[in-house]
Amino acid sequence: MQLVRSMSGWRAYNFSNNPEECEQALKEVQLLHPTIIFWNPHETTETRFLNAIEASVPFRIKAMVSDEAGTVVDWGLGDLFRSILRKVRKFVVAWENVCQRRMPQLVFTGAACPSTRVQIRKIFLGSIQRSFSYEEIDSPLKHCHVRLLVTVVHSRDTETSALKKSILAARHATTPPFRFLVLVPYVKNLESNQKNLLNVLNPDLQRPITDGVVTVFAGPACVTRDIDLQRYAEGATGTERYVGGLVASTLIATLGAVATGWNVHDINQTWLKGQPNNLDLLIQAWLRTARGGMLFGTCCVIVSWFRRLELQYFTHKAVMGNETQATRENAQRQMDEIDEITRILLFPDSKCLLQTIDTAVLGEVTSMKGCPDRFRNNPERWCSVCFANKNNGSVINELQQFVDQWYAKEEKNPPTDQNYSVLLQSSGNCITGVSAKCLKEFLKDQGEPTGSSRADAIQKIRQLMHPVRLTQGDVGNSLQQSLPNNNSTTTMGIIETNLSSAIRLAPKRLVSECIQRLILKGVLTDQPPTDVTSKESAAANVDSWLVKRGQYFLDYQNWPLLQPPERVRSIRSARVAQKKQKEQQPKKKKPTSKKKPTSKKRKTSKKKK
Repeated sequence: MQLVRSMSGWRAYNFSNNPEECEQALKEVQLLHPTIIFWNPHETTETRFLNAIEASVPFRIKAMVSDEAGTVVDWGLGDLFRSILRKVRKFVVAWENVCQRRMPQLVFTGAACPSTRVQIRKIFLGSIQRSFSYEEIDSPLKHCHVRLLVTVVHSRDTETSALKKSILAARHATTPPFRFLVLVPYVKNLESNQKNLLNVLNPDLQRPITDGVVTVFAGPACVTRDIDLQRYAEGATGTERYVGGLVASTLIATLGAVATGWNVHDINQTWLKGQPNNLDLLIQAWLRTARGGMLFGTCCVIVSWFRRLELQYFTHKAVMGNETQATRENAQRQMDEIDEITRILLFPDSKCLLQTIDTAVLGEVTSMKGCPDRFRNNPERWCSVCFANKNNGSVINELQQFVDQWYAKEEKNPPTDQNYSVLLQSSGNCITGVSAKCLKEFLKDQGEPTGSSRADAIQKIRQLMHPVRLTQGDVGNSLQQSLPNNNSTTTMGIIETNLSSAIRLAPKRLVSECIQRLILKGVLTDQPPTDVTSKESAAANVDSWLVKRGQYFLDYQNWPLLQPPERVRSIRSARVAQKKQKEQQPKKKKPTSKKKPTSKKRKTSKKKK
């Protein structure tokens, strides 16, 4: 409003603050000054605003502009939250009744996947969609220079510890001045969330903040934009806290909702703790990094299967509950979007994350290239999947990097002349220089059981390099026994037990991930147990979730990969193995062949005969 009022001759009013001025501008016979009226659908002035439009001079209102249209879909399609948002069409109809023609509209949103775009057109255009021409901006990621790193954890509780570990690693690797941003999904207990997160990042408030944390913004302060921006710019909470005599330049902030945060600039790195409900929210949170002319930034997303269970608990409750038709339809749409974003983030199947997300948003018209093509000579800008593929997804390469980092963190000299390729051999206690504690922590970092001894740890690492392969036939036969017909229902725990029995050497985690992939791809469908009463209990009792046949149960062509691609060795170790194999093979002598007589000789020998 200040910007509009600074323009010579223009007027700007907020309807809730100045309803009389707005009504006068709409019904004045001759309007002397171009005027913009702002109206917030959350205000209680809905009826008065609608009456003002109905009493307006024909064509006085030249156009309606709607900002943040994506929130209409996320919040307004059902009747449980802000249903006023999907009733915006009635203001357009009121104008059309006055003018007897259709109103020009302009709609803004930061990101919109295909289903969101359909709903936006349906809400704003109603049944006359075909009569309107509309234009959509192409890929929101086309010029994206923000690296996307996804960390998958195996329980909801480990998200915070993974967040702390990632932030501390970034703190040590980044040179001040810098700013960090932590985004959390919208929750009601923001103040307790603030305290918990701050305590995790900086447990001892009496000591200097050596980890570089100044403050965590959450709670009621998030609502007051001006105060938050001032605090963010100053980097303090009113009580200055020092690091070595200097105010720490790192800032951690939590926002109540990733969709409605303010546009703070110069953020080097962003963390998203827990995947959001849909791709639109992910992209908006992602692109909050590296604004204000910065050349590069990183967005770290911490995802978990348990987060998906929590989200699906609420949507399933709405679908099966005694709710309105609009609420049930909206919940069903959200269930599909939750599974879509979970499938992309948890199980990318070695495809570039940027390409996968852009394809999900734009479909076949996407022109997004993978990270190696866009940033060929700068792997630091590659997404986590492309960066892993660069090293061939090798357990050996990952172990080698982990050992170097572990010894540096422990302030010990790393072992020298270690031949990691001998891990490919199934005998012997190899890489003797690497401590057992380091090997066990590597397995723990991979989410695997560590074993009781050093030899056990090495054996587990070998199993990681050559995992058991789940065949579609074995998995399909086991599922047929667990779910013999379309009406069959069983539990997640029973399916896991049956699959583990059918494929005896498969570890439990591999079987669990296989079932998750099948659920996210529609081969199976799951729903919360009937006796749960909260999202926490729903996520904690995953074995009790009910499972039925899905849409693609018998359509094997639509089945996903049953497990990640095999990770055997690094490129370097593969070359070494090939070279040794060639050296060990005995050289074959070339066979000597007798020369055939020429046609001339044949003729002469014939004559002699």
